[in-house]
Amino acid sequence: MSESMTSDEERGLSEGSAIYHRYAEVYGLFSQAEDAPKKVAEWIIPKIRGKAVLDIGCGGGKYAGLLASEAIGYFGIDSSYEQIGIAREAYPDGIFAQGCASRLPVHSQSVDTAIAAWAIGSIRGDRRRQNAIMEAGRVVRPGGCIYLVENDDCGEFQSIRGEEYLVKSSAYNTWLIEQGFSVADRVKTYFEFSTINCAKMVFEMIWGKTVSDNISNRMIGHDILIFTKEVAHE
Repeated sequence: MSESMTSDEERGLSEGSAIYHRYAEVYGLFSQAEDAPKKVAEWIIPKIRGKAVLDIGCGGGKYAGLLASEAIGYFGIDSSYEQIGIAREAYPDGIFAQGCASRLPVHSQSVDTAIAAWAIGSIRGDRRRQNAIMEAGRVVRPGGCIYLVENDDCGEFQSIRGEEYLVKSSAYNTWLIEQGFSVADRVKTYFEFSTINCAKMVFEMIWGKTVSDNISNRMIGHDILIFTKEVAHE
């Protein structure tokens, strides 16, 4: 896959990156490989069982089926039309909508729990990230929780991406603590691609050949943090 297929400005996993839109099928390979053993869902499900859940940045519906089967209500939202289309095709009985995390098309205090897996960190700019967090707090009922799944600043995945991304993750995670979140758990999971060549192609499309050259296995360790914040009682 040619490194010239995406410009430097379009690379990465920030909102608006080409991988979410023009190359949605490549992002699908990345998303399917990420957290292959579904340890995030395994952790989250007991927290959302029997509750109404909003999945912010649901992408192509990676966790939609697992969460919807346990929740009394599931609603997925993503800024990418392409990703929402994939989610609707994969889960035709699900409720999905295209929308911005910093202006959620959801009624206030209408869900018990909001989950954002690798979503808030993809938003560009602290102000807009703060708006997204405030919006999540607006739609969750008092006493409910917001859960964020984010990259830890260690592990094989960060080592492959390099020092720049490790520093960014560390700074972002510190910022979340400053916003009132706490680390609920640290989870060790992994990516599992069909072949090493698939892994290299996907990473090259997202971060470039320099990063993809660091891959030596189709399975890549991934250390993540799960943050939580309770919405204040009225």
